[in-house]
Amino acid sequence: MEKERKERAVRQKASKLLLLLLFMLTACDNTLFHKFASLESGVWNSTDTLAYCFEGVPARMGEGCYSIRMEVRTTANYSYRNVVMRVEAFALGDTLPQVEDTLTCEVYDNSGRRNGSTAGILYQTESETKALPSLIGDTLLFKVTHIMADSALNGISDVGLKLMINRE
Repeated sequence: MEKERKERAVRQKASKLLLLLLFMLTACDNTLFHKFASLESGVWNSTDTLAYCFEGVPARMGEGCYSIRMEVRTTANYSYRNVVMRVEAFALGDTLPQVEDTLTCEVYDNSGRRNGSTAGILYQTESETKALPSLIGDTLLFKVTHIMADSALNGISDVGLKLMINRE
């Protein structure tokens, strides 16, 4: 009996510690979801729609409570200054988007140097962060296409989407 009580007390302490650690980790970051879609061929065609499904989105919170950022990983084969993307947000099952916007990742700066960080042969750049209107639905689907003049963009490895809560 005593042994069971001690084990239960240890489990409760471990659970509380785990919850505290989880709270500390999430309190420092406002990111709800962060996912990347890989382009296995290294080519992103204008007919390719990248889809990101996020489940468990907090209930409707109000205007401007969410923000979004796109990220692109490119190789040296990418020859354009930027990547311009169209982003649409849908509640799962809806046919009309709740949000449509355009985001741009600046791959090169004005002097021709690469922006962002590098890991080996990949360079990662981020778009500007844009506030979103209130999103409705606990499961959201984001669809992303590029809207560049050329239909095939060579040198793109991955495209990421980050959904954040604004904590102001």
